[in-house]
Amino acid sequence: MLDNIRLFALAVESGSISQAAIKANLTLTTASRKLKLLEQEVGGVLFHRSKKGLKLTPLGDTYYHECAALVHALDERLVYLEQDMNRCTGPLSVLVPTNLAAGPLDLFWQQFTQRYPDIRLNVRTADPDSDMLTSGADIALRYVPVSRLTAH
Repeated sequence: MLDNIRLFALAVESGSISQAAIKANLTLTTASRKLKLLEQEVGGVLFHRSKKGLKLTPLGDTYYHECAALVHALDERLVYLEQDMNRCTGPLSVLVPTNLAAGPLDLFWQQFTQRYPDIRLNVRTADPDSDMLTSGADIALRYVPVSRLTAH
């Protein structure tokens, strides 16, 4: 039902079901069907349709003013929630061979911490054969000398 209310608000705000359908990424037929379902759920006609556009009925005007602000507020909150969920944050422990920790990766560590300021990076050095699982690291960098790759 929420999607139908959102579609109704889009139709009112754009003055057109076809424009609302485009904004909602729906076909005109689907949008019309959803709006008819909403009218059935509400128990009355929300707007009159004509070639000149949409004209809200008194019920439609009341319904729009009661629902539109809530739908927009919910949509805005969902955007913020999605941003929060996709934000990289928290501790990250990286296990790195001693000869790679400093020098070759210095620039990388600097750029990483600048790009992801909410990540608390903990780079720990260890022997290349150290067990990542027992170290408690989230990520372990490993390397294989080229001579070992070509020997097989």
